[in-house]
Order: sequence, then C-alpha cells, then structure tokens
Amino acid sequence: MFSRIGYAIRETWASFRRNLTLTAAAILTSAVSLLLVGTTFLIQRAFENLLVQWRGDVEMIVFVRSDASAEQITLIDSVLRASPTIIDV
Repeated sequence: MFSRIGYAIRETWASFRRNLTLTAAAILTSAVSLLLVGTTFLIQRAFENLLVQWRGDVEMIVFVRSDASAEQITLIDSVLRASPTIIDV
C-alpha cells in the first residue's frame, strides 16, 4: 500500500517537473479564480453591511408652516403615526 502511495507521489512530482509551464499556468489560474470569488464575496458582504447601516440611519424632519391650523397638524401627526415604516414621531 505504501509503495503505491510512494509511486503516485513520485509520478506526480515527475509530471510537475516535465510540464512546469502548464503546472504554473494551472496553479495561477486556480489562484486568480479563487481570488475573484473571494473578492466578490467580500464586496457583497461590505455592500450588505452598508445597506443595513443606511437603513438604520435614515431620519426625516417634517416642518409645519406657522400658519397651519391645529386640525392640520393633528392630521399630519396621525398620518405619520399610521405609517408602518415610521418608528418614532
């Protein structure tokens, strides 16, 4: 059994030495592919974190004209409180 493993390792090493250019090209191609996949995942995670941060930081300030009646102010307040996307008024 050990002789078979030794034979496989010797033949693998001999093939690497015989086809050095092809071996280097295959290793380089694999490394670049893994680098691109890893970079894509990192960019995706960073973008998701950025969106989560932006969603948490959204603020809106509503200014009401000084000549607005109490009824209009109450109406605006009730509309804002009824909205499911608004957390605090």
